[in-house]
Amino acid sequence: MSQKEAPPGGAAHGAGGRAGQWAGGGSGVAAQRAAGAAAAAPVRGGGAAGLLHRSRGRASPRRLARALRQRVARLLTTTYQDCKDCHATEKLQEVEGLAISRASARRLRQRLGRPAKHRRRPRAYRARRERRARMGALVQVDASPFDWLEGRGPTMSLHGAIDDTTGTVLALHFRPTEDLHGYTTVLAAVAAQ
Repeated sequence: MSQKEAPPGGAAHGAGGRAGQWAGGGSGVAAQRAAGAAAAAPVRGGGAAGLLHRSRGRASPRRLARALRQRVARLLTTTYQDCKDCHATEKLQEVEGLAISRASARRLRQRLGRPAKHRRRPRAYRARRERRARMGALVQVDASPFDWLEGRGPTMSLHGAIDDTTGTVLALHFRPTEDLHGYTTVLAAVAAQ
């Protein structure tokens, strides 16, 4: 046990000494005493090292066999070197007949120091449209239905025309709905300017 893993000075031994001294009223006192005794038992038996898990430092019983690990490592570095983890796992199971999970294949690849295979897509090209050079070269027309009167009247659509170069509002017109009449009224107002 390292210094970092050891509990702070006296904490482990103090827990062992106070386990039977807890007192209090209520129905949970017996359960508290039992829990305290169960927590203090490993400390009494082995000191601070009694807090460590007993399987610490041992190999996992579910670990892949050494021969299987070596065979998979050889296949990952030769035959399936250009495959992603999932694809390599599928090939190992179907073609080679090896029972191995994707996570195990990934761990073996990482231990071999091989980078993950990713398909690198180029960034999507997005170019902003340049504004027009002169006022009036492009006029944007749209309508937006909204409660413009804030509950004091019906919901209406505001039809509008905006110049692309300067962002100047050229014309606005309210209509009950977004319709052709609203758009023609706005365009007539823009043409009259």
